[in-house]
Amino acid sequence: MNYWWVSFNRWPDRLFGKTIWSPRLPHNAAYNPYYHNMGAVRPGDIVFCFRNSQIQAVGAACTRCYESSDPSSDHHTVADPAFRGFRFDMHAVHLPYPISPRDSASIISKCRMTSSPPLNHSGFGIARGVVADAGEELGKVLMDLVLAAGNHFDTDSWSHVRAAQEDAVSRELWEDFVAITIESDPAVDATEKEQLIRARRGQGLFRERVQSIEPRCRVTGIDDPRFLIASHIKPWRVATNEERLDPNNGLMLSPNVDHLFDRGFISFSGDGSLAVASTLDASILNRLGVPADLGRIGSFNSVQREYLEFHRQLVFQTPRARDSNFTWELLPEIRPFG
Repeated sequence: MNYWWVSFNRWPDRLFGKTIWSPRLPHNAAYNPYYHNMGAVRPGDIVFCFRNSQIQAVGAACTRCYESSDPSSDHHTVADPAFRGFRFDMHAVHLPYPISPRDSASIISKCRMTSSPPLNHSGFGIARGVVADAGEELGKVLMDLVLAAGNHFDTDSWSHVRAAQEDAVSRELWEDFVAITIESDPAVDATEKEQLIRARRGQGLFRERVQSIEPRCRVTGIDDPRFLIASHIKPWRVATNEERLDPNNGLMLSPNVDHLFDRGFISFSGDGSLAVASTLDASILNRLGVPADLGRIGSFNSVQREYLEFHRQLVFQTPRARDSNFTWELLPEIRPFG
């Protein structure tokens, strides 16, 4: 899981520990990781809720970010450009014994900070936006301090909100957020932006590149490009810009196979063996044109195998991926601009 820090100093009490909102872009339109961190929050991540120089609540994110009007205003809708943005919701436990990070500066000073930290080494807040990345090291230290203060709660009780698989709506909203950050990145030229956005749908340069090394669907054998989809192995939404256009991060798949692969019902090992999720009935698999006893579909190159390892660990529907104790080590610190 990831550890995030949200300052509620400017938010009404009714929203404390429940939701956080960000405008689409900072007012100066410059890249600011504290705003773009919104797109990296995933269900089950730990959130420290900070207010009045104290961590007053700790909880878990319940959603990814999604488009919303400013929830602190009762007079505007998402159609009003000035109040359009993104939010994510959380379930937080209010602490009977809040803690002040400044009181533990000697401990915090030993922690390695991320590129968008909530605190300096003296325990003073420095977050310059909406969501700060506490990082695993500082996050665990803060959690220990919260518990040492006499606060008692079971983080396993939040495991139900950690979803290894995203529903279609959640994925679409997350990808919308990533697409917006790509389009607004001044470091990416217009041509590359176009190709990155087209790659989201398996089109453009990405498709051409994948087809050059994967000319057919390895499962069905279909080689007519009219009936094939260029599918990302490591999902577009969590890939870097380079990975979004990397042909090794793609497979040409028949539509049924693409659906199964994209949703994590099937995956492949490095030697080409088919892995089938226990959540998928074998009869459905056969009716979709994928025999459960398919055998090996051909080996993959070394770069493809790395992407497939990511897919098996974080997309494929395995008991491990749904385990509340699973750590998402293969998921990089997401920076939409690559």
